Amino acid sequence: MVRIALLLMVLALVPVEATARGVPWRQHRVMVYDHTGPEWSPYVQDAVNRYNGMLPKRAPTLVYVPMSGPCRGHKRAIVFCIVPLADLPAGNQAWTHAQSQAGEMLEALVRIDETVSPGLENPCHEMMHALGWWRHGAWVDVRPCPYSANAMRDLYKRDRKHR
Repeated sequence: MVRIALLLMVLALVPVEATARGVPWRQHRVMVYDHTGPEWSPYVQDAVNRYNGMLPKRAPTLVYVPMSGPCRGHKRAIVFCIVPLADLPAGNQAWTHAQSQAGEMLEALVRIDETVSPGLENPCHEMMHALGWWRHGAWVDVRPCPYSANAMRDLYKRDRKHR
């Protein structure tokens, strides 16, 4: 009974739009602040470039910004950080926490485990979530960016309010 009550409380906090169809960014440009450092930065930048090349016209243009210093949030932006494994939900190498309001993405914080070997898979997958697609589905496969781009095309194709 207690478990059910806790589950219902958690579900009440999840925006309905996020679980139902994804939540798009409504800005024309979304800054991507990369606090990951020299080992991960090429992969984060590559993910940004790949998404910019695959997203439909009505999706935002991603603007890559390398950062130094401690990771901090930025309003109306996507932020990539490297964190200790203990800072992530159990069983995850990376995690995206995004905030939305009234059907619009406001900010997304992508955290990647510091013990994971750098590569393109985590930045591409987490960028999918940071861009507003929450669900995992049958389209997920081992290629890091193409499967994510399919979800993004669908999300921004359906969103008639953007641009």
